[in-house]
Amino acid sequence: MSQIHSQHLGNYYVPEECKGGVCVDIGGNTGQFSIKYADFFKFIHIYEPQSACYNIIQDTVLPKFKNISLLPEAVYHTSNMKVDLMSHHNLDSGSVAVRDEIIIVPEWTSNIVDNKCNTISLIDIINRIGGKVDYMKIDCETSEYNLLIGNDLSNIKHLGIELHWQMGKNNFELLVHHILKYFDNVFNADLTYPIGYNIEVYFKNKNTNS
Repeated sequence: MSQIHSQHLGNYYVPEECKGGVCVDIGGNTGQFSIKYADFFKFIHIYEPQSACYNIIQDTVLPKFKNISLLPEAVYHTSNMKVDLMSHHNLDSGSVAVRDEIIIVPEWTSNIVDNKCNTISLIDIINRIGGKVDYMKIDCETSEYNLLIGNDLSNIKHLGIELHWQMGKNNFELLVHHILKYFDNVFNADLTYPIGYNIEVYFKNKNTNS
C-alpha cells in the first residue's frame, strides 16, 4: 500500500529569539519544516523513522543543507526498543503512527509501513545535542505522549507541538497538565480536549528570558 506524500508544514510558531539556535524536528516527514527554517537555525536535527520519508530527506534535503542531520529513530518513552509504524486511513505519510496502546481512537489501519524501528527517548535526544534544545517541533501522531509524559522538560526552551485527540481525553489532559508544569501557553490557546481534530500549540519555557 503506497503512502501519499503531502507538502503540509503545520502551523508552528517559531519566535525570532530562536534564531541561530538548535532545533529538533520530531516527525520530519519529507523535511518541509526543516527546509523552511534551514537558514534560521544554526543546526536542525530531524527524527523521521518512516523509511520512505527518511529516504526523501536523505536524497533531497541533506545534500543542500549542511546544518541538517537526520536520524531514523521513532520517539518513545524508552530508547533501543523495536516498534512498528502503522498507516493512517488517509495514507498520508505524515500520519503514520507507532503501534501502541496509547491510541484510543483507531484511525490507523493494520497495514504496517515499517516494522521493528529503533526508538529514542527524550533524555537521549537532548543529551545528543549537548543538553539543551532552543526549539523543539513535535508532530508524531500520538507519540508525543510517550515522549514527554513524566519527563523533565526544563531543557527545552520553546516547543511547537501538534497534540493528537486520538490519544483519548484522559491521556490528552494528563499530557497538557504535564507540559504546563514547565511551559507557558503564551497565546492562550484553547487546550480543551478536542473531539475529531488535532491542535498545534506553541509553548515557551517558564524559565526562558524574553
